[in-house]
Amino acid sequence: MQRNSVHCCSAFRREFWRQTGGMGEQMPRWEDYELWIRLAVAGARIQGVHGDHFFYRQHAGSRTNSAATTEPELRKYLRQKHASLFESFGLPAGQQ
Repeated sequence: MQRNSVHCCSAFRREFWRQTGGMGEQMPRWEDYELWIRLAVAGARIQGVHGDHFFYRQHAGSRTNSAATTEPELRKYLRQKHASLFESFGLPAGQQ
């Protein structure tokens, strides 16, 4: 719950997409992180596959690189939206 540990290049069952409503369009960034939270709440078992399986490039002007400037606001949004979940892990809701 402290950070997004699921990579954006992940596979999951289509039923979870339907059940959770897909990507949340309210978030300007970290849409995938918020989706993984909703998938986990819906019962998805998240498991990593170790090893190198693809190449992921980032460009200087990418959204990934510019997310650091809005990180506090994004964390606050996630903790407010999923307050009871964060609190169940002993993390205060609505804070960074």
